[in-house]
Amino acid sequence: ARRCGRRFGSPRHAADPARIFAVECDGDGIIGVVVAVLPQEPGQPGAISSLYVDQSQYRKGVGRRLMGHVAALMLDRGITALSLGVLSQNRRARSFYDAQGGVVTGETTYDWHGHFLPQLNYLFSDLPHLVALGQGGSFAQR
Repeated sequence: ARRCGRRFGSPRHAADPARIFAVECDGDGIIGVVVAVLPQEPGQPGAISSLYVDQSQYRKGVGRRLMGHVAALMLDRGITALSLGVLSQNRRARSFYDAQGGVVTGETTYDWHGHFLPQLNYLFSDLPHLVALGQGGSFAQR
């Protein structure tokens, strides 16, 4: 794996100190992206706002490594939990988050351009476990 280029994200987001961006690359370019948001209040969980893995890379550990990387960065900042939302119908993602130790904490709706879609909320309270699952990988981050 090679390091990704230094440019990632829009300037508006890249300069935001409350966001963590990380990407994983292979010899052909970016194969996975994660964006996380630091909590606004002490004691609150951080949140993964986006996690994307190139479909050709499914089941190769890319998502696990990206989540582990974010978990390590959160722990370095004294944050002990992560949350995220996933569309209820996205069975592949739900299976992945279940396997990573996520616990469903409730259901809400996601407003996608005026269409309200059911969403499950996950909480990951064992960040050291996520770090251990995600060991390895070559990241570029901002």
